Amino acid sequence: MKKLVIACLIFVPLAGSFAQEKTTPFVQGVSVFLGGAWSRYAELPAVISVPELGRVMGTRFGAVAGVLWEFRFGRRFLLDNGLQYARRGAAVDWNLMGEPLGTWDYRLDVIGNPITVRFKPWPRSSPYILGGYELSLIVAHRLVDRWPASERTETNIKGDTHDLDFGLIAGAGAEIPLGNWTMFSEVRYYHGLLDISNGTGALEPYPVIKSRSLMVLAGVRFKLRAPEEL
Repeated sequence: MKKLVIACLIFVPLAGSFAQEKTTPFVQGVSVFLGGAWSRYAELPAVISVPELGRVMGTRFGAVAGVLWEFRFGRRFLLDNGLQYARRGAAVDWNLMGEPLGTWDYRLDVIGNPITVRFKPWPRSSPYILGGYELSLIVAHRLVDRWPASERTETNIKGDTHDLDFGLIAGAGAEIPLGNWTMFSEVRYYHGLLDISNGTGALEPYPVIKSRSLMVLAGVRFKLRAPEEL
């Protein structure tokens, strides 16, 4: 049932996006990008604590890099499909009556397949909006325990983590065309829908983990067709 729901989320929105476009799709170009991601988990760990012991969900910064193939559908819709590496995770800060005690630093490495539809209100204008989804393979998950803050213990928790993550993407961007290549920048928000925790081992106190990430990207698009052909 979970696979069926994911399949519907993938194909139904994409089919509807292009329903009004009659043009045969073709590969227009290739994009490469780099950026950063500010990530967190949606929930705090379910740890039994005393009232004086507090915990606050914080964000952690990680790198993002990828390559996308660009397909054009008509004059206003474009589809980007590619591969992306991202380091996500979260930082749980612990305190005792307001005094810092330490941090649980979760580091989640994923290789994803983001598929997004870009809509440009004016065919040759700079701004655009985008939406889509990402299916990711979780390649690493580590917990860096800095409690007390003067000590550091690192634990591999990949075995307590599911192999796949899936979420929705929404964002906006702007670009500067320079002949057969274009500079662009984007802001994307990733909203994870799947619980990636097995609730075992080191993640026993963390039975539900869903990723959230705000990404800021910059890159270059190389056109495979000259602008006058579009």
